[in-house]
Amino acid sequence: MKGAKIMFYDEFQKQLEKEIDGILLERLDVLVSEWLSNNPLVLSTEKEWMNKKEAAKYVGVANETFTRFIEDDLRVVRINGVMRISKADIDKYLESKK
Repeated sequence: MKGAKIMFYDEFQKQLEKEIDGILLERLDVLVSEWLSNNPLVLSTEKEWMNKKEAAKYVGVANETFTRFIEDDLRVVRINGVMRISKADIDKYLESKK
């Protein structure tokens, strides 16, 4: 019986560690993206994939306006719950609205 409890605990611990790693990686991604978007010298080279805040800044609109672009079918990609928008898709979307 003790062996079963230890095995369950080990599986639970591994799953918990995996969940924590995922949360930490996602939060780290957000923090790095926020830092990069607030440091324009670092962003001197254009990125192909941006988070929503970077994409709104790229277009020159408020986050709320950019949300409306997404609702209007601007293509976004979600990777592990993290939203990314490609520069090419933004350019195509804006061109289609001319």
